[in-house]
Amino acid sequence: MRDCETCSACCKVTRVRELDKPAGKWCQHCEPGGRGCTIYETRFEVCKTYKCFWLTDTTVLPNDARPDRSKIMFDLQPPGDSGLPGFVRAFELTIGAAQSNSGRKLVQQFLRRGKVVVTFPPNNSPGLMIFPPRQLQHVREQGIREGALFPTRDPDVFRFAPGLISPDS
Repeated sequence: MRDCETCSACCKVTRVRELDKPAGKWCQHCEPGGRGCTIYETRFEVCKTYKCFWLTDTTVLPNDARPDRSKIMFDLQPPGDSGLPGFVRAFELTIGAAQSNSGRKLVQQFLRRGKVVVTFPPNNSPGLMIFPPRQLQHVREQGIREGALFPTRDPDVFRFAPGLISPDS
């Protein structure tokens, strides 16, 4: 298994209810860029058990895709009550990271495996829902009909309505 080393992306992008910390804000116990968690030995259980996708799967993302280097942190969201299939959450650490050339290559790794990818920009603006080519047509059609998904120039990329999917799910 990989090691976080100096990466502390999860300390910013994830929600920690025990600390009343919203998604997208730095944890009060984090010193980003080196020291990391200042209460590491006594950190909350949710922090101990959380693992981003880069840490847990070495077959999809290369070593240089560590979140603090790629500026995107990926994790898996299982199917939920919303009727959406399970999907990959791509938390951008900088605006536009998922649309950069290197970000697109990382997103493609998941699309090739048939996963829907949902991006969450760091400024809490609506993200993108990216579908594997020609898959999940019924989900797309229903989303457009219900006003939850808005087409872009790319037939497999949609903007989604605010509130449809939350980064703190």
